[in-house]
Amino acid sequence: MTFLTSAPAFANRPLGSGELLWWKMSQAASNTGVVIAQIDGNIDPYRLQQAIRHVSYIFPMLRAQVVEQSLPSFHFPQVTDIALIRIKRQSDQHWHNVAQEQVNQSINQIAKPLCHFTLVHGHETSELLFSFNHALMDGLSVDTLISEILHCYAGSANDLQPRAPLPSYDDLLEDGSLWHSIRHNLKTIAKLLRPQAVAQFSVPTLSAPQKTQTHFQEYWLDAALTQQLVSACKTKQSSMHGLLSSALLLTAAEFIQESDSKPILLSTAISVLPKLKQPCHQEVGYFASAIDGMFDVTPAADIWQISQLVNQDFKRKLSREHIAFGLWLRRLIMSLKKDPQQLLQVINKNSRNSIHFTNMGRVNYSQQYGDLTLKRFINLPSLNYLDKPLICLATTTFAGRVQLTFSYNVPALSPQMIQAFVQRYLIILNTALPELVSPTLKLDEIST
Repeated sequence: MTFLTSAPAFANRPLGSGELLWWKMSQAASNTGVVIAQIDGNIDPYRLQQAIRHVSYIFPMLRAQVVEQSLPSFHFPQVTDIALIRIKRQSDQHWHNVAQEQVNQSINQIAKPLCHFTLVHGHETSELLFSFNHALMDGLSVDTLISEILHCYAGSANDLQPRAPLPSYDDLLEDGSLWHSIRHNLKTIAKLLRPQAVAQFSVPTLSAPQKTQTHFQEYWLDAALTQQLVSACKTKQSSMHGLLSSALLLTAAEFIQESDSKPILLSTAISVLPKLKQPCHQEVGYFASAIDGMFDVTPAADIWQISQLVNQDFKRKLSREHIAFGLWLRRLIMSLKKDPQQLLQVINKNSRNSIHFTNMGRVNYSQQYGDLTLKRFINLPSLNYLDKPLICLATTTFAGRVQLTFSYNVPALSPQMIQAFVQRYLIILNTALPELVSPTLKLDEIST
């Protein structure tokens, strides 16, 4: 195939509300997301660099830089090179150390690329890591990006032409007035003004202020077990989203004090794509928002009952009005707190969730790219913007298997506590299986 050597010229565009919030936060603490693609086969780094450059000329957000104008804006260079850092693979766990190092490094320079690739290069297996400022794009977009890069590497690209930058999704939401959004969210506003007490992890007493860092542990359920869980969801007329969320809530109820008397607040990342005025499923950009749900949970609660409650809450809040209200709230906060450090302090002060769930769903991309075989997608969010305890579960289903990535912030939480938390999570998830199917939940691979 013929590789592109440049992109058309496009005008700068102001950052949208969500993009601007992540950009400002990145000035105070790392919000670097890392997505890892594990690949079998011998990768040619030079050809991979060509493929990355080619795809960067197709998707403008990959080469976007922030420039300071009257409003912070994205600039789209016509010619650019996104860095590809090559590291010799030392062991099967080498990528884990590289990913943890990168998720804690800020990518926030003005008029500079806001992402880079790292190839942990082995003879038979390699890991391709993509590190990016969250203002650029969401996790689903990264999956699209990596798949297209691998297609291009293999010479089987979809013959895509360079695309014009999309407006921020503030301008792509279905039409509706701000007043309508506010009226639709009167209960939410009342809760913001008079917040209900929620159960949270205890904040540890530290001898001195310590910088927050993101650590993670990741697990991979095998295909047979994944299929059993999917079948159980169908039987119970639930969803994998509801099941995985409810197991997270039930586990948290065992580790959070006062969970028997106060609800637990679960925040969930959502994709806004279904609510946009034009199809953007094959685009690359920031198309994410979040919803909060409060659930009264006891450790003895039935996992399927909680799952139904989660599903109902999710469907009710996945609305254009709720998303638009979230954008308005972000703009309001940023207008009051213009300094990034002050903005981060406000976010920390008002953050009340102890658990966060982000479900990438089923990634329906090819496993085979010429001589290369894509084995796994691993999504690693950063939690450096919070100085209080938070556990984030990021899930992806690829090639019929569920990937579970538990990220957490230290020193607020310890690796030992997370290991115990994850083991309880797996035991609780096991209760969703019919008794005759499997007495214990087994993992195919574990990385800690």
